[in-house]
Parts: sequence; C-alpha cells; structure tokens
Amino acid sequence: MAIHAYSSTRMFRPTQRLYGYWSLAGTVSCFLLLLSSWLAPSKLFAQTTTVVYEAEASGNTLSGSVADTSCPNCSNGKAVSNIGNTSENYLIINNIRANASGQALVGIYYLENGTATLYVSVNGSSATSYTLTGTSTTVPAYQDILVNLNAGSNTIKFFDNSASAPSIDRIVVTLGGATWGLMPNGYRDKYSWPYSRTALFNYPIGSGAAYQPAGITANKGRGYPTFFYEDEDIVIMTPNAPATNVNYNDAGWSKRNRCPPTGRLLATVPIPGFYVLPTSGQNNSAAILESNSKTIEQNQPLTRCTAGGSGTALGISTAVSIYGSSTSGAHGGSGLSSIGGTIRLGEFLSGKIHHPMKVALWAAQYFYCCTYHWPATKRDGYADSTIYGGTNPNLGPGSLLALLPSFNVNSLSTVPGKILAQAFIDYGAYIDDDVYSNGWALNTEQGPNGRVMDEFQALYGYSMWKPPLGSPFRNDINTIFQNLNIVTNNSSSNFGGGGTPRVPLAPAIIGN
Repeated sequence: MAIHAYSSTRMFRPTQRLYGYWSLAGTVSCFLLLLSSWLAPSKLFAQTTTVVYEAEASGNTLSGSVADTSCPNCSNGKAVSNIGNTSENYLIINNIRANASGQALVGIYYLENGTATLYVSVNGSSATSYTLTGTSTTVPAYQDILVNLNAGSNTIKFFDNSASAPSIDRIVVTLGGATWGLMPNGYRDKYSWPYSRTALFNYPIGSGAAYQPAGITANKGRGYPTFFYEDEDIVIMTPNAPATNVNYNDAGWSKRNRCPPTGRLLATVPIPGFYVLPTSGQNNSAAILESNSKTIEQNQPLTRCTAGGSGTALGISTAVSIYGSSTSGAHGGSGLSSIGGTIRLGEFLSGKIHHPMKVALWAAQYFYCCTYHWPATKRDGYADSTIYGGTNPNLGPGSLLALLPSFNVNSLSTVPGKILAQAFIDYGAYIDDDVYSNGWALNTEQGPNGRVMDEFQALYGYSMWKPPLGSPFRNDINTIFQNLNIVTNNSSSNFGGGGTPRVPLAPAIIGN
C-alpha cells in the first residue's frame, strides 16, 4: 500500500497493561506468583511500561477549591478543574509506580482555551514551569514532559500559585530504562512487547546471515531530496474499552473522505471513546486487541472521526494471537503485521529497540518487479514494471534489511541514530510498504497511549518526522540507510540468516 506522507493530528491515550515473562523458578514459586496475581492484581500489575493515572482518581489529593468536573471528551468522563490562583489550589497525583529510579515520559492531557502556565513538582522537588496552549475547554490537548522518578511510589504535583492553571484530565506515564517491556515480577508485558519469544518479529539476526548491499542512496528522485519520516501503526491495546463498530469505507488513498461508512460491518472491537483518528492520507495500519486480551484484529486504514462513534477501514486481515508467532497483518503492500516490528512507546526512552523493525522504501527505485519475499504474502496490487523499478531480485516487500556487524555505531553523532543503528545490526527491519515517493520510513506507534513521534520530540528536542537536510539526525539516517544490506538467506526455516542469534531471545510471556 502506498504511504502518503501527510502530517497528522495529536491523538489521545489510556488503560492498563498485564502479564509478562515466564521463569522456571520451580513449581511452588510459580504457584505463589500466579496466586499473588489473582489476589492482588493492583500491586502486581501496577508498574507496567505505560500506565494511565486519572486526575480525579480517589487516591489523589485535590486541595482547596480543586474538584472534578464533567468532561464528556475526557478519558473517564471527568477532569480536575480550578487548579491555581492560590497556593491552596493544587492537584497531586499519588502512587505513581516505577520499577527502578530513572527517567520517565509523562504525557499531560489538559483543557485550556488559550495559553496558561502549569507548574510541575515531582516528589516535592523544585517545580518546573510549562507553558501550555490549547483551543478548547472540553477537548483535551496534550504535552509530553520528562521527569525523574524514584523506584517505588512517586507523586506529581500540578499547581500555579498566582494564576489559573489548565484543568487536568489524566497523565500517561511511560517508563524507560533496562526494565522496558517487563513486569515487576519479571514477566514480559505482552501489551508492549507481544508475540512468542521465538516469533519472527522478536527474532534477532543470526551469525549465519549472508549480506548483500541494498544499494539505497539519498538522491533527488522526482526533483527533490530523499526525505525520512514515520509511518505510524495504530496500536490499541485496551481490551476493556467500549465495543466499537468498524465499518467498510471505500475511500482508501483516493483523497476522498474516510469518515462515513460506505458498506458492511467489518468488526466490533474495543476502542476508548475519546480516541479520534481524523480522515487523512496516512496508512493507519491498525492492531486492536479484542476483549479476550488474546486476539489482535488488524485493519487498514483505520479512521474514527467522532469521539465515541464508529470507525471505518478499507479492509480487515486475519486475526492473530498476541501470544503467537504470526507475521500476517493489514499492511497492504506486503501483508505484514500491523504491530510486529512497530517501534513502541518507551523504546527510545529505554535506549534500545528490542525487536526487528519495519521499513518502507520507494518501489520505483528499489522494488524488483514484481515479486515479494517471505515473510511478505503479497505485493502492491498496482505493481508493474513502471511502478516497481528496482534491479535487484532480492529487494522488495518482505526483504530483511540490516547493517553489517562491523558497522561503527559510534561514528554516528546522535543518540537516536545510534539506537536505530544498533537495532539494524541486531535485528534488522522488514520492508512492509511502498513510500510511493522519494523517501524512507520506519514504523512507529500511535494510539490511545500516545505517539512515538511525540516521545522522540520530548527526548531529543527535534523531530523524527522529516528532519532537515544537514541536521545531525538526518545525517545519521542517511548514513544508516545507505549502508543497509539485504539478508539474502532469511527464510521460514532460517530466521535472520540462521546460526547463533546476535542477542538473547526476548523473555517469554505468560497468560491465557
């Protein structure tokens, strides 16, 4: 499916995560772990990778005239208002859990029509002020901030002693560090890091990999320089959200309106009522966890134009198990997964990408006509010799691209460039789509829990979306892509080229 590189609008987030990683600690200890999960889930599951904390929750401190008010477009139908103007009017969100001391990304969902200042203090430390701008007192806006949390329980205070502060709907805390994707009990968090540990989308490059230069170059095809951006996969892991109909809409990538249904019901899936995806030209390949917390429905391009309303899509793919090993999904140019290979929230924050990625290239320059490669199950329906113009028979949908083990990561100048380069060495990336223009793309998460695009901006102070020519990150991206190789012996019986995996396999997950 062609990717149309249009900008998109900030979306909203929530809910909780469960489960994790199976350890062979003995029958008794396993039984006790499982028993503790049944008897005290709030304690066992409190420290997941991404957690929502509602401002109006009963355990928080609402001081002075601060109170919860009705807010139909907020995540729980409420927001906390009247913060500010005096030192007595403040909100403290209590018992924010962290597995270990370190940096966390905090997404603040707030209500403001205009501009206001919000002061934020973590665990009683000196406050930092943030200038927040919004256009509505009924629809939340969003701001990512970085804070340092202690291991265990933390508090975050929101206030302004001299002026009115924005109302707060909720915060979403994404934890980083070495414990990314793991539960406090050591199990892997299936919501952040799905599929079995031996699944292709968790499997590293092997020592037996055979490499062939991919021949990717930065150029001026179609008269403009090669650009780089994020193709966002829509990841909705909220099985307790309201059941939402997704109906057929035939607009696709025609630039017509994707909002109204034009055909039959495709699926009914849990989607938070506040979450909105306006009509756009984006791919919006979506993975949505069903209410059984096991089955992932996938469709493309997901659109939902009204909070609480139904959604639309052009097509739906075969459902897969979150515990399984399937590579199939809704990416129209390859048939590849809508969630496997997606860079998830918290991975840049952790300093590591933990699995193979997905990448898109311009078919007119690189895809050989008119084939595809395992694990892809198809290629674009429009593919012909004028659209797929590459000369290398090994390069096309499904090809595994990687950097040579000898690539010097330290030759790069930016932190995210080094993170991506190491992931290309250890795991590589599978081609899932045609950019349909002179560009390169990596797949990142967008969904009710937030966007990697915004996490990246908050972490590094510059955008992952079309970084300017000559900027340090763009220079790193050019270096990475122009050094990519095809792993020519990747196959269903020889994951990553076979041999010894370059890095350990993912921890296991447990659940039912």
